Amino acid sequence: MPNDLSAKVLVNKTRLMEDLKRLGIKRGDNVVARVALSKIGLVEGGPQTVIDSLIDTVGPEGSIFALSFTLIYKLPLSEKNKQMIFKPDSPTYTGAFNTCMLKQPKAIRSRHPNCSFVGIGPIAEEILSKHGPDSPSFDPVHKLARYDNSEMLLLGTVDQSPGITTVHVAQNILDFKNKFAGRYGVNYRDTDGTVKCYVRNDVGGCSMGFYKFYEYYRKENAVSEGTVGAAKSMLANLKKTLEIDLRILKQNPKFFFCDNPSCISCRINWEFSDGSLLSVKYHQLLYALKRRSLKEIPLLILRNTRDR
Repeated sequence: MPNDLSAKVLVNKTRLMEDLKRLGIKRGDNVVARVALSKIGLVEGGPQTVIDSLIDTVGPEGSIFALSFTLIYKLPLSEKNKQMIFKPDSPTYTGAFNTCMLKQPKAIRSRHPNCSFVGIGPIAEEILSKHGPDSPSFDPVHKLARYDNSEMLLLGTVDQSPGITTVHVAQNILDFKNKFAGRYGVNYRDTDGTVKCYVRNDVGGCSMGFYKFYEYYRKENAVSEGTVGAAKSMLANLKKTLEIDLRILKQNPKFFFCDNPSCISCRINWEFSDGSLLSVKYHQLLYALKRRSLKEIPLLILRNTRDR
């Protein structure tokens, strides 16, 4: 939901470009944008205006990218889910901005069946053309991090979807093992037209604890912060954040864990997770009791028992 301020702020392209430049985006930059459109305000022209503003801010020498992720399903696939085949025109669940990016005439989309990226600009093909079923899920971010002028823009997502995606890249570089690897996948149509099954093996897991890296990014001048429209925003240099992420996670692999004691992803699923299923279920039940009616409690207890 929009906050009170964003619901009242009228934002046009001129204002967006001024704010983006003030945040630190320059001509020739490569920007991965993660955008919560409702946080910006009442944008004249909607997501298309945000895209146009980014393109004009980085100029013809720069490129912009976005996440165009799609769903995967529990393996083995059910008969219903076998029909859910990833294709270049598959819709993304990641929001209006990313959906609009996919509709751009000059957009290039990678072929990864779960974590595809979409890009526009001179290096889009270089970054995305080989990102397919056999690639690490976040490989485009890893490739961009080799450039000094590559950044991730958190536009209204600093708190609600925290963190820079280089943390996931670092997890993969350090070969962190997740117990859910190999349990989910989706069918996709290969370049020769045959339908194959993609299996997700590099699971990134929960990212709600990624905000913990912000303190270190700030200390090492890896980020700049401000507002775009009414949206709290952050611009992160990908090369610098990846270096910081790797250094921290080598010393403490659990650093990215979230604060929620009922989070299965952080407490159970990693090879170095030290939580217990009983504790996770207990906290899940406590949370549910605060939100549900007394009539639902027996059903909830039964469901938690069956999940063990």
